[in-house]
Amino acid sequence: MAFVQFSNVSLAFGDRDILKDVSVNLQSGSKAALTGANGAGKSTLIKVMAGLVQPDSGVRAVEKDSRIAYLPQSGLTHRGRTLMEEADSAFQFGYEMQHDIDEIGTQLKELPPNTPALVERQAALISALE
Repeated sequence: MAFVQFSNVSLAFGDRDILKDVSVNLQSGSKAALTGANGAGKSTLIKVMAGLVQPDSGVRAVEKDSRIAYLPQSGLTHRGRTLMEEADSAFQFGYEMQHDIDEIGTQLKELPPNTPALVERQAALISALE
């Protein structure tokens, strides 16, 4: 299954069609770029992909346990962080997983009695992080 798949997604604001019968299929590990004129619906499409806006019609399917992060181009609240730091915050879950993987590695150096459970937990975390 695709990482994210849309079939015939449409969205209108009033009588203006913003998205009309849009179909997108992004496979896991793929990279994509979205370009177009101002007002063409790029941000709206990304919001639909992220699940922030519901389309009027069509099907949105996202692979289980996938995450789509959205950083708006305006309306950001400055919290004393740079843009890079703010964008990087979308990956905080990964940093936390890596921390847990490292902690388990430290524990395993002592060969505790629960070694099999720790190894299994660490393997699951590594798989999820990948």
